[in-house]
Amino acid sequence: MTVQFGGALVSTASGSQMTYSNQLRFFNYHQDTWTDYQNYNSDTTPSARIGHGSLLVSRTTDCLRKYFYVYGGIDSSGVLMGLWEFEIAYMPIASYPSASTTPSRWRKLADGSQKRAFLNMFSYLTVIYIYAGRDESALVHNTIYAFDLTTEAWQTSPKTYLGVSLVERDTRTWDGRTYTKNSSHPDQVISPGSVSYASHSSPSDATLNIPSARCMAASTQSSDSIYFFGGISSSGSPSNDFWKLDLATFKFTQIFHEILPSQLHTAYPGTVFGAQI
Repeated sequence: MTVQFGGALVSTASGSQMTYSNQLRFFNYHQDTWTDYQNYNSDTTPSARIGHGSLLVSRTTDCLRKYFYVYGGIDSSGVLMGLWEFEIAYMPIASYPSASTTPSRWRKLADGSQKRAFLNMFSYLTVIYIYAGRDESALVHNTIYAFDLTTEAWQTSPKTYLGVSLVERDTRTWDGRTYTKNSSHPDQVISPGSVSYASHSSPSDATLNIPSARCMAASTQSSDSIYFFGGISSSGSPSNDFWKLDLATFKFTQIFHEILPSQLHTAYPGTVFGAQI
């Protein structure tokens, strides 16, 4: 299942006139069909918007439940910071434990402390994370904030994560020999096993090998790792760097791509890895 929320409806061929949407729909892979969700039990719904983060999560409480989350984005009032939850009906309403817990409803959760648009959103265990993005002043960030689904509360400060202070990669030469090199000094051969990590305490800490502040990066999650590619930097320039974040240890590692053309990048990617189960 793929879930889609919001976006912009373009009314002219040039794209100069856009109308924001807050329609929620899903795609059924077995039937190859799109279906609009009906908000049967919602008193309120998220505003129409673009540039928001979204995430699909399966949780087990009194029964297995599936939830769709939306954070931030841009609506007619500007950049947002609210977190919304929608429980998706996956079995007949009569099968739920009680009428008060039936799905197909939007629920507004606690506002975060950061307004963000064009951000990345992911989850691990019972925590939702928002990463990077652009704020209301058009500044981009590389901080991570956490929302605990059990307590339904945001952590008070950014998540501390780790950066590789010395990066190794293997380079295979024409004669078949393999050298391990420091990426900061490509001509320097170093010993295997010399990767070390250091704690990241400030987004401006340039001594660590961590992703720079950005927005509009493409991302996808695989088990306990999430991968980020490209995006727009603080200067407005597109990037083509590729990163892996280990969600069990919160260590960032850059993945080097010697074959990938330098001009390939994501800048407001038309295709973003969506929430899937």
